[in-house]
Amino acid sequence: MALKNSNITIRVATESDIDNAIKILKSHFINDSILVWIIEDFEARDKAFDDFFYMYVAAGVNSGFVDLAETPEMGIVGVMVWLPHDVDTESENDVLVKKYTKNFTTYADIMHEYYPPVAPFFQLATTAVLQSVRGMGIGGALISHGLNRFDKINMPTYLEATSRRVAGGIYTRYGYQPSGNAISFPNGAEAYPMWRPPQEAGMVTPPPKLHITKNSTLVGGLIRFGNHKWRVLDVKDGKALILSEQVIEAGQYHENCEPVTWESSGLRKYLNTEFYSLFSKEEQSKIVSMPINNSENPWFKTGQGKETTDNIFLPSAEDAVKYFGDTKQLQKGNANSKYFISDHFNEARKAFDPNGYAACWWLRTSGNLPYQAAFVTADGRISMIGDFVNRNNNTGAGVRPALWIELEDKKENVS
Repeated sequence: MALKNSNITIRVATESDIDNAIKILKSHFINDSILVWIIEDFEARDKAFDDFFYMYVAAGVNSGFVDLAETPEMGIVGVMVWLPHDVDTESENDVLVKKYTKNFTTYADIMHEYYPPVAPFFQLATTAVLQSVRGMGIGGALISHGLNRFDKINMPTYLEATSRRVAGGIYTRYGYQPSGNAISFPNGAEAYPMWRPPQEAGMVTPPPKLHITKNSTLVGGLIRFGNHKWRVLDVKDGKALILSEQVIEAGQYHENCEPVTWESSGLRKYLNTEFYSLFSKEEQSKIVSMPINNSENPWFKTGQGKETTDNIFLPSAEDAVKYFGDTKQLQKGNANSKYFISDHFNEARKAFDPNGYAACWWLRTSGNLPYQAAFVTADGRISMIGDFVNRNNNTGAGVRPALWIELEDKKENVS
């Protein structure tokens, strides 16, 4: 079910909300790799998690904050639990240990080893959004609400991200920074400690509207189209410009090391033939063929190409600064580097492969030589000098395609 033309309401939970909050947390974490290690048997895990999440939600209601996101159509759709650094949950945890497994003790001990050696702070203990409405900005609305609260009282916050991709994605956009080494669990799962010092009150703003139609905007949100999730970069005239959220595959820009522009590149041919054919006929009917400007590299004056008309294309260097943040280095240069655009928008430009590892991604802009193409590095800088267009798939940049789609009056495929 997709949300219909409604705003999110964020409110603080009371004791009467505890059961509903637990249901949402259980549905999100029931197959989480770390928690599966704690209790392998599904039925035992399902039973134990009522007590496990009660421990957090009850402590949040009584001693911290449990923020709920709800809509008129669906009721509660998201939960975020904030706990003070010194909250006591040991008694509940002891019951769990005796009743189910000693791994709860190991889990708690491992996590506490990585707690910040300072006080006070609040911890984002756990959060979840209903599967049917993920990617619609609900998590962003919850964290914006919480961080604005803590910024007003000059309170730092801490969390443990459960994937490298999430750690380097949404949380860094809200001011979190890595804190020490990754937390390793006996089954190989990892978590990533992150710390956020307080910021100027009011600096964290909620995300835009949570639905995408011809009459509304979801710029910055996620939608599912075909077999991938896509970030909405722009909406105009009933169409949305979308960019794959992940670097979806490794791929050469061109097969041979030879002078090439976007117009003649092998990657352009692949995206508009083989990759395009992976969409269903219905999906293809929604993809809009658009004129694509292929301007020269503004730093090196290379690669001026003809305008093309494409169904699917790569972003340009101009697109990378337009949609992810512009400090005018593209126009004026970087005084500290002859090769890279590097600024405080690096984090926003970072992308990850399907395995959760930071990955480079090609831009259609030429590099400083006719057989090189610009790309975004794994740490989010824009390499204006570029790399060899035929760089080996295992060591070169990957593919993060973009396309325009027609919008409908209702989108049922938001995830």
